[in-house]
Amino acid sequence: PHYFLTMTHTSFSANLIHVLIFLAACILLFLPISHAAPICPIQLISIDVSCVDNVGITDSENNADDVCRDSNRGEGRLVLHDDAVDYISSLDSPLYIVPALGVYRGGKSLLLNRAMNLTSPYLNGFGVGHSQSTFTRGINICHETVDNLGTIIWMDTEGLWSSEDAQSAHGPKLFSLALLLSSTVLLNQVKVLNDQFFDFFAEQQQVARILRSGLEAGGLPESEFLPMDLSLTWVLQQPIKFGDSDNDNNQTEDESNQLRGFFFGGTHDKEDTLRSRVAKEFNHSLHVIPRASHDARLWEKLDELPDSELLPEYVESTKKLRERVLEILYKTKGTRPATVVSHLKLFIDLVNTKSFAVSLAVEAFEEGEITQICEKFGTMVEHYAGKLPTNWLELRSATFHRAR
Repeated sequence: PHYFLTMTHTSFSANLIHVLIFLAACILLFLPISHAAPICPIQLISIDVSCVDNVGITDSENNADDVCRDSNRGEGRLVLHDDAVDYISSLDSPLYIVPALGVYRGGKSLLLNRAMNLTSPYLNGFGVGHSQSTFTRGINICHETVDNLGTIIWMDTEGLWSSEDAQSAHGPKLFSLALLLSSTVLLNQVKVLNDQFFDFFAEQQQVARILRSGLEAGGLPESEFLPMDLSLTWVLQQPIKFGDSDNDNNQTEDESNQLRGFFFGGTHDKEDTLRSRVAKEFNHSLHVIPRASHDARLWEKLDELPDSELLPEYVESTKKLRERVLEILYKTKGTRPATVVSHLKLFIDLVNTKSFAVSLAVEAFEEGEITQICEKFGTMVEHYAGKLPTNWLELRSATFHRAR
């Protein structure tokens, strides 16, 4: 693109050749991959605990290429999988990323399957655990193509506050990474809204400050890397109280009051800086999902039950959750696979090292700029070419220069 944009005013035929070469490069760069994407879920992120095991070793005792520096010693390190990069690269644009974050054994995987509009046996969905330990490790992803929208990447994250998280302290990194990447976020909890989320928001705010400082120093636009007006949906499963309201309007008002009280009511200090900042920086909403069955014996095998054996209010509430997510995404700008991958690399390095990699940021920014140039060029060529077949090669010189 730089070569194309800096071309001197040479002959019409010479410029035409340059433009055709550039157009061919754009087509090859953004041509959809012909092979089908593998069946999900795909593991996007795994946790490397070698830094946890080497907690007593000093930097001077490590090899030069050792990643266990003081900044992340004793913590699990996020590792991006190459096959997941290929998976994302094979998807059609635009992409939207929707992660679910929350307590382990809190029903995130089943919730995401329902949000993907799947029913039992949830083929091509996320695996559901049936033990008391966390089932999902790291981050897994599945994609869904939605008409008139694009491709949604649903993201199932490892449960927070698990024994594994307690040992390697990687939960805050997963939380921060998910918020940086996402188009909208589902925060899952059971029975009551969880104050412990604010510990992770504190970490996320620190990472965001490092990113803002690095972008400013590098002269890069913040809007290209930090989500603006990000919507957070607080999903409350199996609430203590459900169904007291007579209609949807009252239910919505009750949810708003409950969320407002969670941030500023009760014993919480209204001047709490972190709570106030989180309340202002994100768009918050609450979505309540009742129990799927009154029979506790069925709770361990809900993923095996058809909708006819689930409570109607549970089925309806999960459908409304999907509708809410899609409504948000239709108002959100999607992105291209190459941009998602470049941002992934930048953000994973950021949360692992707590430092800003200028080279990765520049690479991600340039990737986005190239994407915009190719899209605008393609639109321009389509406009001037008209319907196919066309006599595009016979355009007069003046018309051609205007198109360029």
